[in-house]
Amino acid sequence: MKKTLLILLLVHLNSSASIIYVNSSATGLNNGLSWNNAYINLQEALSNAIFGDEIWVAAGTYKTTTTTTRTISFVSKNGVNLYGSFSGNETSINQRNIATNPTTLSGDIGVLGDNLDNTYTILKVENITSGLTIDGFRIISGNNDTGSGCPGIRLQNNTGIINIKNCFFFNNFGIAGSAISVLSQGNFTVNVSDSDFNGNSGIDGTIFGSNASSNNLNINNCRFRGAVTGGTAVLRFQSENLNMSNCIITNNTSTQSNIISITADSSAKISNCLIVGNSYNESAIGFYSLTSANQIAENLTVAHNKKDFTGSTNTFYTAIYSVNGTAKIYNSIIYDNTNSSNNTQINNGNQAVGNIVSNSIVQNGFANGTNILNVNPNFINPNNLISAPFDSTNFNYRLQNTSQGINYGDNNFVTTTQDIDGNSRIQQTTVDTGAYENFSTLSLNENLFSNTNLMYNNNNDMLSLKNIEVGKIDIFDITGKLVGSREIRGQICLSDLKIGIYIIILRNKNEKIKICKK
Repeated sequence: MKKTLLILLLVHLNSSASIIYVNSSATGLNNGLSWNNAYINLQEALSNAIFGDEIWVAAGTYKTTTTTTRTISFVSKNGVNLYGSFSGNETSINQRNIATNPTTLSGDIGVLGDNLDNTYTILKVENITSGLTIDGFRIISGNNDTGSGCPGIRLQNNTGIINIKNCFFFNNFGIAGSAISVLSQGNFTVNVSDSDFNGNSGIDGTIFGSNASSNNLNINNCRFRGAVTGGTAVLRFQSENLNMSNCIITNNTSTQSNIISITADSSAKISNCLIVGNSYNESAIGFYSLTSANQIAENLTVAHNKKDFTGSTNTFYTAIYSVNGTAKIYNSIIYDNTNSSNNTQINNGNQAVGNIVSNSIVQNGFANGTNILNVNPNFINPNNLISAPFDSTNFNYRLQNTSQGINYGDNNFVTTTQDIDGNSRIQQTTVDTGAYENFSTLSLNENLFSNTNLMYNNNNDMLSLKNIEVGKIDIFDITGKLVGSREIRGQICLSDLKIGIYIIILRNKNEKIKICKK
């Protein structure tokens, strides 16, 4: 009987679930039932939401409180998904343009521009049992300077799956995670994807995962830049399972620790990531397993990162440092990162257990490795070590056609289907080393041309996306040579291209368009 009542209750809740609208500039009845009558306050929408509802939030800035009480946060509700970046007339989530309609959750509640009186935690996700999605928000200016907690999104005591996607984290300061913290209690999976982390600072990482025996953290297709911290800069993880893939990690600074720190008995895999132009006191990646946990670095490009501080005198610290366990490094490029006087790139701290390194380019080699090349990888347009920290955006760490790293990997170590660009991870017969698969020439077979998502206007040189919000494109000239790669959000101007015929490929969609630039 109790089971029957529970089923009936869930059916009733789902049947009454609805979309709740929020728009700070709405002038109607403000009851949340439509865009015209949207709530103007996100807190009110959260208070009235029930299991199964979706909250759609239009572009604008929403603060946790109109007072100066720093302890007030937005608090998520069980089974209520949050979507931002609407213009205020959409009827479908897919109609959003995230680039042009930013929805901002701000912690700047006191004196504008003064972080000292900002909200401690902007969004709390706690005691969630069925999972939820947070999609399309800018989360900025939180300041958790109390010694605990996170100023951005704090997750604790949850079960199920939490999805965080299409978000932008900026100017947050925290002791335990400056943007996202995944705290100990609970048994849940957190998926962070397609998000940008810029200018966040603190102590224990932009993302912090604490002591938990059954939490899973998946980070995919994200960019981390501009973090300045005393401890770990980008990611400190000491939970159970980590999978970080297709991420760009650049222009971050750790004055006392690493860019990435993997501790405890974590099972961790970092793959298809570009780690370039960072500065640190210890290492770009530090593996600190207490046993011989399964820690894998696959198809990484780790280059021009600089050991730039004098706090640590431990000469074991190198670009990749592993202690008390066996880090497995496959199909990677570890090149021109400063550390000790002999410029060793990989070190296991003289422990009895050594690292396994295979099919990689490693500057100055690796004595116990297999198929190790000690050569210049021949990046297309790299920066240099002395310039670190720097942002890799204006440089190109893909491989030239003459690079010995092309087809030098081992397919047996490949566990992903795409490289960091979203292209097939194996382009020819054998995987390349590094984050990028070589894709520098294109066969111009007319039979390959198909397109539903790209539209070019020759009158104003604008290339537009039609059915998707964000994409990455590769631009080839008529000879098939790659001339540029860009991210497109809504539309992009191609006025800088010279007159001629170009082929533009939309990654992940296997679609191409031919344009004639006049």
